[in-house]
Order: sequence, then C-alpha cells, then structure tokens
Amino acid sequence: MCPRQAKASGNGNGDPLTDCGQHSIYANASYNGRCCVSDGSMHALSLPTWMIHISSVLEWMAAMWFIWQFATVTQRRVWRWLTVGMFPALVSAMAACTWHFFDNDPGFAWLVTLQAAMTVVGNITLCLAAWWIWRQSRPTAPGTPD
Repeated sequence: MCPRQAKASGNGNGDPLTDCGQHSIYANASYNGRCCVSDGSMHALSLPTWMIHISSVLEWMAAMWFIWQFATVTQRRVWRWLTVGMFPALVSAMAACTWHFFDNDPGFAWLVTLQAAMTVVGNITLCLAAWWIWRQSRPTAPGTPD
C-alpha cells in the first residue's frame, strides 16, 4: 500500500490526480505522494469505460482496414499512406489499454511515456499522410513545376 494514505474525505485539494477521497474519480485509490494509485482491484476503469477503450481500438483497426481496401479498390494507392500514418496512434491506444489492464501499475509507467510519444508521432504521421494525399491528388498543368 502507499506510504501515505489519503483521508476518507480526500486530501481536500480538489485535484482528481491527488484527491483520493470517496468522491474521487478513482475508486479504492490512495495517494502515494505523487498521484492516486489503485489498490490493485481493477477499479481504475469501470466496465463502460473498458467497453469504450476496447471498441475505440477495434474501430481504429477497422478504419485502417477500410482505408487500405479503399486504396486497393479505387487503385489510388496513395491512400495507403493514411493507414501507415494511423499506425502510431493505434500503438498509442494499445499502450494506454495495456497500462489500464495492469491496473496502472507503476512498474509499467513506461507505457505512459510510450503512449504520449506515439500520440505525438501519430499526429505528425497523420498530418504528413494527409498532406501527401493532397499533394498527389492535385491536378498539374503541363509545363508547370511541382
């Protein structure tokens, strides 16, 4: 258990990351000096929240597959770059779900760093993929430089 237990009513600062009282966003949590941590009973996320997390990952994977199929069917292979650009965001989502699955165990805190990094990389790759699709779809007049 944490070295410092929060009072039943919380530590009173109103911050959801440190106020671990009965009205906290974390059920059965305690304060470890830095943030609220779960007591190891998988109460960090509710069942509806798990459903949203898992369905979001599955929907993202389905979107990647549909975009790949769209590129194949329409013979516009440039759209495959969007699927490639979506991959880091998928890794980010899977890292977040994995960390929550292990009840936000501090031993897996590196997953939070991975998730944040992959979010940044994913935003950049999606931007680049969108730019590349736009660039490849522009009509070019004969004799004009690209």
